[in-house]
Amino acid sequence: KDEQKVLMDAAKASREFERKDTREVSKKALAELREKGMQFSKFAPKETGRLRDKLTRVNASIAAHVGVDLWDEAQVELAKIRK
Repeated sequence: KDEQKVLMDAAKASREFERKDTREVSKKALAELREKGMQFSKFAPKETGRLRDKLTRVNASIAAHVGVDLWDEAQVELAKIRK
């Protein structure tokens, strides 16, 4: 039990570090691309919702392969980010 807790705590700390690092690297990469003239389109919320609805079957397949619990956890985190 003690070793499991140490491993879980380390995994959570690593996860948080990796998320922060990935966001910073992505932000920097997007800024560099903008500086070089790349333009980005941003979908309206209605269009984003329509696209998500179209992906329902794909998402179900992914959830089946990675496990529903992991899929649900990822969806909760995505919902937090999208707010």
